Order: sequence, then C-alpha cells, then structure tokens
Amino acid sequence: MDNEKLLEAQKALETGVANLVASEGWQNYLKTQARFHTYSFANVMWLMSQGIARGINVTRFAGYQTWKALGRQVRKGEQSYKVLAPMGYKKTDERTGEEHFRLRGFKVVSTFEVSQTDGEALPEPCAKLVGDGEELREMFAKLAKFSTSKGLTVAKTEIASGANGFFSRMNREIQVDVRLSDLQALKTLIHETAHSILHNDVDSDARATKEVEAESTAFVVMHALGFDSAEYSLGYVAHWAKGDAKLIQDVAIRVQKCAKAILEDVFVVRQTAWEKVSKNADADEERAA
Repeated sequence: MDNEKLLEAQKALETGVANLVASEGWQNYLKTQARFHTYSFANVMWLMSQGIARGINVTRFAGYQTWKALGRQVRKGEQSYKVLAPMGYKKTDERTGEEHFRLRGFKVVSTFEVSQTDGEALPEPCAKLVGDGEELREMFAKLAKFSTSKGLTVAKTEIASGANGFFSRMNREIQVDVRLSDLQALKTLIHETAHSILHNDVDSDARATKEVEAESTAFVVMHALGFDSAEYSLGYVAHWAKGDAKLIQDVAIRVQKCAKAILEDVFVVRQTAWEKVSKNADADEERAA
C-alpha cells in the first residue's frame, strides 16, 4: 500500500477534525453535551434494563427541566425512567474555609429519554453514513472472513444498547448492528477490527485513546478504498479526543500500521514498487550500520 495515500488520509483526518472543532456547530454540541448527566455504571445498567423492558434502545437522558432548557418538551403521559442520585450536604473545612460535599445516601429520581420528547433537534457530531451496494457487502464479507481466520466470530445482530457495533476481547467476537446501511456497516466493522488488532491485549490505554485509534484507522482505510466517512468519523474522533488534535497526531503511527495491515491482508491493496525499493534500501542501510 502506497504510504503517500495513507499519509494523505491521515492529514485529511487531522485537518477535518481541526476545522470541525473550530466550528460554531461543534461549540453548540459541547454546550449541549455539558447539560447531560454522566451516569454511573450501575445507573447505566439500570436504565438499559428499563429500556429493554419497554422494547426501546435508550440513548440520551435528562431531567424534565433540562429538556425544557434544551428546547424540547417531555410529552404528556410519558413514564419516566428511574436512576439513583446522590444526597448530601456541604461542610466547610474550619482550617481552610473550603466547602466539601459529604455523601449522605442516595434517592430515586426521574429522568426522561430523548425519544420521549419533542422539539428542537439536538446537535450531533456524527451522521450515520448512507449507501448500499454489492461491492460494500463483498468488502464486509472479506473483512469478516479475515477476523474469523484470527479466531473471532463476526455477526450482524440487533444491538440493544443502540451502539453501531462492538468488539469483545473476552468472548472473541465482533458484532455489527444489522440495521446499518452497507456503507456504515463496513466502516463499523473496520473500526471493530482495528480494536481487535490494536487492543486485543492492551489494558493500560485510556478508552478515549482506543476509540481515537480505532476510528482513525476506519477513516484511513475507507479513504484508501475510495469511500468518504468524514461525515461520521470526524465528529467521532473529535468527541473522543475532546478536540485535542495532538492526541490524533500521537496515535498516527499505530493507525498507519493498522490501516496498512488491513488494506494489504484483507483488500489486497499492495505496496508500490517504489515503497518496496525504499524498504530494501532502509534494510541495507541498517545492515551497513
């Protein structure tokens, strides 16, 4: 695979994310996101179980007044979801004068899912890709076969959590939501395949770094294959990088290697003659040294 094309894709990613982060739309997105609670793992599991009981893929929650401030109204008669909220009090440190929150316990409070509201559209950083075709399905099948050869199972299923896909290290499996378009499904499978290659035995990296690496790889591979995933990938990478372009640059080498491996091993996009000569020259130079 021609390194120049991979570098071109990486540059397009970095420039695209930088432009997105500088945009007014991104600032509006950040302001909106700041209004949503970050729930604990236990609350997330409880919310998901309530959603499953109602047959709903739950995504975004907020209280009645928060939805109202965001220009959306909870529909009359909607049944709330329940979460545990901390109760406590503030105590002033007599020595420093600083106030500290003291936890007293928890109480059950009501919250509402976005599907229970009507009103102004919420700003979204990612737009799902649209496009179907036999070529895309064939590429998906090739990539699935590659992962299967590495001891993973790959399946298209309805993912209850609302995620587009996931990679499970423990179960050695990749799942992609069956409701996605062929174009989005291919990009998602590349993302999860990148996780399986880069993060199969890595526990130390932060979640944000892993997501930036996986989605950057997906963008670069899609770009090299002639598909534009910018509408989804730029916002996804910017979200997990928190607008930090340096993080995207820091993982670039790992992304390039992973993208190149997928392109050459799966899609048989081979090296150029120039690159082979260059690698041989580098090897000769190392031996001479």
